[in-house]
Amino acid sequence: MLNLLRRGALGWRLGLAVALCGFSPTLLAAQQTVESPEAAMLQVTSASEEATTHFWAGLDDFENRFRSRGAHHLQLALELDPNLGLAQVFYGWGAPGLTKADRTSTIGDGIAAMGEATTAEVTVAMALKEWNANNTTAAKQFFGVATDLVPGDAHVAFLNARATGRGTGNREAGVIAMREVTERFPDFAPAFSRLGTQLWKRGDHAGGMMAIRRYVELLPNHPNSHDSYAQLLQWRGLLNEAITHYKQAIELDTDYSAGYVGVAEAYQLMGKGQEATKWLTAAIDHAASPQGALKTRRALANAYWINGDRKAAMEQLEMVAQEATAKEFNNIAALAHREMAVLDALGKGRDVTAHLEAAANIGAADTPAQHAWTAIAYAVSGDIEMAREAATKLEQAAYEAPKWQSASHTINALILVEEDQVTEAMAELMQANPQSNLVRALSARCSAEMGNKVEAQGFRNDVIHNRRLSFFNATTPLAFSQVEKL
Repeated sequence: MLNLLRRGALGWRLGLAVALCGFSPTLLAAQQTVESPEAAMLQVTSASEEATTHFWAGLDDFENRFRSRGAHHLQLALELDPNLGLAQVFYGWGAPGLTKADRTSTIGDGIAAMGEATTAEVTVAMALKEWNANNTTAAKQFFGVATDLVPGDAHVAFLNARATGRGTGNREAGVIAMREVTERFPDFAPAFSRLGTQLWKRGDHAGGMMAIRRYVELLPNHPNSHDSYAQLLQWRGLLNEAITHYKQAIELDTDYSAGYVGVAEAYQLMGKGQEATKWLTAAIDHAASPQGALKTRRALANAYWINGDRKAAMEQLEMVAQEATAKEFNNIAALAHREMAVLDALGKGRDVTAHLEAAANIGAADTPAQHAWTAIAYAVSGDIEMAREAATKLEQAAYEAPKWQSASHTINALILVEEDQVTEAMAELMQANPQSNLVRALSARCSAEMGNKVEAQGFRNDVIHNRRLSFFNATTPLAFSQVEKL
């Protein structure tokens, strides 16, 4: 009787998910009588044991943030069994180097190949499809059904916890869900990696470090466990220890590009800029995809910029823009042009408008990002009228895209600082994200102008010695340029 009630409830949830999401109801309906071979665990439908082995190895690497190696395992699985639909879905969802269109197409092809798959497999596939389409609510619905179908499966529980934390205002729910995964599956390593980072970012440094140490204990031979541990050591300021573990990650797999970037961050925080650029150059050589290589070259440009070599930074960005445009990696090319516009503005050059127009032609003119960088570049160049025009457009866009509200206040503050209206600028900064390096840099400038030298120096140090340095954050070098003369 209990089983009948459970199946009835499960059927209701599955029907609800299909109705809410509006995707593939016929396929899911066809699967409803096909149960997983072991009801509590996710199984993959394949006649090839070797293909199944590669599938799980690929999923393991995806879960542990080594997507290039994970994608390789999934490719091998599909070579052995082209009809292993879930492998194709995961490949489309997580393989590095795919365009959005490629991901959508690959996931769709994988779902179409799942005629013999279990209901649990199809439900997970549908969840990943919605995740890829940024349909967060729909993805959560499908993952909810999947956890009912295979309640004893750590992989599904982990994906469900990650999905729970997606979306504005859901971070705390994601932390709670991930902690529950670690409690239910105390030997499932990836959950401790995610939980450790989550706890640290919310201020529980002791809890975060404890979770990451458990991660290393459970997975001592995976590069990401050492990279994750190194990251938290870096955030604690233990830079030599961080470098040791970043290098250990590289020793475990020389193609683990994140390890090279981590070493570069630690050396930069030590004040060793030349070492940082050397390791970033190595990271380019070990990037997982052409897009990854270009993104890392952008990071190298930012490192040169941070260290005062704007000529080298511009040369690297020009290389990025040219290659990205040729390969139609439009977002990368547009961002490179936007950064070049700011670099040119700092040097009082004449190509600010040309770079902004190039970015608009590649990445669309009427976007919050384009308005933001246009305002920044013109503010830095001293063209306040053009800066205000773009800032007004960004402010209007932020009403419909709340994630841009902090940037809007920050850029308004930048314009006001350039006009020496520091009191008004501070009022804008009070409404922006205090963790932003650019907010701290502008706060330093305002404090200095108001005669608060100690406070200005404190904000400046927060920028220069921020242990959560990221060369990939486009506003980081701008923040450094704002405090270099203080």
